[in-house]
Amino acid sequence: MNSYNSSLKAALQATFPELRFKTTGWRARWTDLQYCRQFLDEFAQEKGFDPLDPNNWYNISQGQLNEKVEKKLFAFFFFF
Repeated sequence: MNSYNSSLKAALQATFPELRFKTTGWRARWTDLQYCRQFLDEFAQEKGFDPLDPNNWYNISQGQLNEKVEKKLFAFFFFF
């Protein structure tokens, strides 16, 4: 990854040049409150808890959220 400036996207593009990647829009999504709400609601549903109860969020680790973000990121950049 160091030779790709720590960019997963750049590494994947170099490794799989036959794949098409979306190139814009990922960061813009995180400024959209509706998208963030949808993401967190979906995350809570997958984990089986009510997202409107603040106490439920204390049981969630940063790693769990990062895993969900990574899956979304991967799905966003790849379309076959």
